[in-house]
Amino acid sequence: MIDIFINILLVALLSISFYTDVKYNIIPNKITLPVVVIALLINGYSTGFQGFLFGLKGLAAGMLLLFIPYCLGGIGAGDVKLLGAVGALKGPLFAVKTLLLGGLIGGIIAAYLIYRRGMIKSLAKNLMFIGCAIASGSKPGVSLEQSGHVQTFPYGTAIALGGIMSLLLNLY
Repeated sequence: MIDIFINILLVALLSISFYTDVKYNIIPNKITLPVVVIALLINGYSTGFQGFLFGLKGLAAGMLLLFIPYCLGGIGAGDVKLLGAVGALKGPLFAVKTLLLGGLIGGIIAAYLIYRRGMIKSLAKNLMFIGCAIASGSKPGVSLEQSGHVQTFPYGTAIALGGIMSLLLNLY
């Protein structure tokens, strides 16, 4: 019964996060933080202190997995907290699976957007430029961000879809 509730809470978290990230480009704390608290309480209630530790390890794993990409400016803090909340609900291994599947989905979305926005030539040019600079041992003179070609998409969508896929794979 508790597993069903956790799965329902997970689907609600991922669905709401997907929506808010697409519509407003944010995953609000008022969505992720209550889920973390509820997850820790539920896991603690169901299997005692070990359950609480399970949720805490999942929270830490989820957040640590995205800490470096966040520090490098590749993703937002909401994405980090979302994966942490997923881990708090379902544990560290589920957080890893969600990240891996989310990364695959994110790559597919990025490839589609590059194609759709007609940026294939620009991407190839930038990759060649960076590759030549690295091969010659020098730094590129202009970063991609400075060149004005930075395109983004809300990565919480990829995390949400990765979480749904992870859940479906765990059910069967």
